[in-house]
Amino acid sequence: MTIFVPGPPVGKQSVRVNNGHAHIPRKTRSYMKLVTSIARVQHPELIKGAFCMVISEYRQRPQYHFGTGKNAGIVKERYRDVFCITKPDVSNVQKTVEDALNKVAYTDDSANVHHIHTKRYANPGERVGIYVTVEPAELGPEHTLRPEHRQEEK
Repeated sequence: MTIFVPGPPVGKQSVRVNNGHAHIPRKTRSYMKLVTSIARVQHPELIKGAFCMVISEYRQRPQYHFGTGKNAGIVKERYRDVFCITKPDVSNVQKTVEDALNKVAYTDDSANVHHIHTKRYANPGERVGIYVTVEPAELGPEHTLRPEHRQEEK
C-alpha cells in the first residue's frame, strides 16, 4: 500500500492529561484523521504480521531558497542540495503516521520491523506532503545487523 498525504506533516505532540483523561492535541488528532481516511479509501486491506514502512517527506522550501525577478520560482544553486532540518523531526512524524494507520493498514504498529524515513525540501513541481508505503516484511539483507552493531557472544 502506498498513499500520499498532502500538506505539511504534523509530528506527534505530547499527550496532555487532565483529570485522569489523556487528550491528544487537536492538530495531531486532525492530521491522524486525514492519514486514516486516505488509507481507508486507497487501501482497505489489513496487513497481518510483520511489516515494513517507508515515509518520504517533501517540505515547503523557504522563500529565500528562490531567486527574484526573472529567476523567480527557480531554486538558487546554493540551496539545491541542502538538508531539511526543520521541525517536526522524523521520529515524531513517524509516530503520528504509525498511530494513524494502526488497525487500518496493519493489526498493530508493534509489528513494524523495518523503517526508512527521509525528509527533504520539495523542488518546483513537486507536491508538499508525505508518501507512506506499508508492505509485509520479508527477511533480506536490510534485516541483518551492521558489523559495528554486533554484540560479542559470551
